[in-house]
Amino acid sequence: MKARLSYGSDNFHRTQAKGQVAQLRNRLDRADALTTRQAQLMEQILIAERDRQEREVKEQYASRRVSAGGSSWTGMITIASDELGISIHDQLLAQILDFSRQQIAAVAPVLTAQQLKVYQQIQRERVAQQRAFMEEGHPQSP
Repeated sequence: MKARLSYGSDNFHRTQAKGQVAQLRNRLDRADALTTRQAQLMEQILIAERDRQEREVKEQYASRRVSAGGSSWTGMITIASDELGISIHDQLLAQILDFSRQQIAAVAPVLTAQQLKVYQQIQRERVAQQRAFMEEGHPQSP
């Protein structure tokens, strides 16, 4: 079962990485197109970043009272939020922003300046979408 779950997570991360590479390719002008090698490297980097981020989040909350909230990622975040005095909304938003910055920094060495500029815009849009989605479901008081 463990191998199966890991395989599923690997496939999910690979699918997300391929989607990000495809999105960048679709936004770039022909003159700034990604090479096959750049696309492969970017995909590998994004998969590694997603794996690293998932591992860090799990490790960060592993020492908390996980049994009280279950072993789910959401349960761990809820418990940690309560213990740290940080709202779930604020904590998730901070993680989203941090992960976006880490992805940008990780892929920067394999992209040209123009490609990186377009990727940064895609990331800003993705963060804005996630923020809007979170605020729809969990409005913050002023």
